[in-house]
This record gives sequence, structure tokens and C-alpha cells, in this order.
Amino acid sequence: MKQAIKKRNPEETGKKIIFLIGFLAFLLPTLILILSVVKCCRLETSISHNYFTNNREIFTGILIAIGLMMICYSTTPDTENPSDKKKNRVEKSLARIAAICAILIALFPTSPHTLESGHTSPEKLAVDMLQYTLNGEYTSFNQIIHTASALILFIILSVFCFYIFKSETTKFRSLYNLCGILIWIGILLAAFGKPLETLTTIAQFVFIGETLALFSFGASWMLKGKEEALTLLFRNHRK
Repeated sequence: MKQAIKKRNPEETGKKIIFLIGFLAFLLPTLILILSVVKCCRLETSISHNYFTNNREIFTGILIAIGLMMICYSTTPDTENPSDKKKNRVEKSLARIAAICAILIALFPTSPHTLESGHTSPEKLAVDMLQYTLNGEYTSFNQIIHTASALILFIILSVFCFYIFKSETTKFRSLYNLCGILIWIGILLAAFGKPLETLTTIAQFVFIGETLALFSFGASWMLKGKEEALTLLFRNHRK
């Protein structure tokens, strides 16, 4: 007898994709931290500057993977309710914009340290090690695309936490809101990190802000992907 082929549930597949997106977001700063310690390398002042280190493939690879999976992001099943249909369209559109931003962050790197220190072009050694950008040079254009994409991405992710990842459980709603707040704290730390570094001995405010935002992004999406399973677990535990 032929074995019955198990029919895939699109909703379950969507939840797995959501969880994997969150896992990758959590993995990016974690891997960079671990590899920096293991290799005894200098911890970069920004996660984005890992584009110019041996961690480049991890940085670009994970971001592109997140982007591609966000393109596959699916909403709740279609309904006949016009308001639900409109919400689903908005949700999908935001996910697509976030996906494009994640890919642009990987393809258009921030300015290397040599440019930030006043040089008009990277040192020859840096060019030999780092290869080239898509447009073959390091200009302010790369920096603008990179920074704007990162800002738009994290703003959209906070919108998911505050408005899209709704839950019937108060506990989960509170956790999503907390993740949204932490994303904004991370954005502010990354934005004002350099001025803060001049006032203190801490030289990693930007890195800390980016890591906080990524961890919060990862936590909220992993939680959403496993929300039903966790809710059932809590209920059984109470019994």
C-alpha cells in the first residue's frame, strides 16, 4: 500500500518561517560576539563594520537569509471580512519592505573605519582584504542606503511588535510590547552611540544598541512562531 502523503498546513509552515526569522536575528550578534572572542579579534564598534572583517559572510549571509524568508512571510488565513483582508495586505506589504531593507543592509555596507577617520578612500590593505561593493567604490551613497534601510527595517519590526503580533493572552501581548520598546531603545542607542562614547569610557554603544534591537526582534518573532505551543504548555502546567 502506498503511504498517505501528509498534506502540508500552510499556516504551520508560516509559523516555522516566523520562528526561523527570529532565530536568525538572534543568531547574528551572538555569532559575531562568539567569533570575536574565539579569534581574539577586536570587537567592532558596530555590527555593520563586521562587513569589513572575516565575519563578513556571516553578516551578509544571515541578513540576506532573513530578507528572503521575510518575502515568504504569510499572514493569517484569508477571510471574507474586508477589514481583515486590508490588515493582511498591509501586513504582507510591511514584511516585503522589511525584507528589501534587510537585503539592502547586506549589499550596501556602511563606511569603513578608514573613511570615518577622514581618508578619502580605504587603505590598499583594506581594499585587498575587503573586496568591492556593488558600485565598485566606497561613497556616501552606500552609507545612506545602509543607514536608511536599517532605520526603516527596525521601525517596521517595532510596528509588528506593537500592532501586528496581537495575542489573546495578556502575557504575550505584554512581551510583544516590551520587545517593541526595547527595539526603540536599541535604535536610540545606535543613533546616539557615537556622541555618548565621547562622554564615557564605553566605546560600544552603537554595537550594544544594534544587538539589543536584534535580540528584541529575534525574541518577538520566535515567540510569535511558537505562541500556540507555549500557550498550550502553560495551560497544561497549571493543570
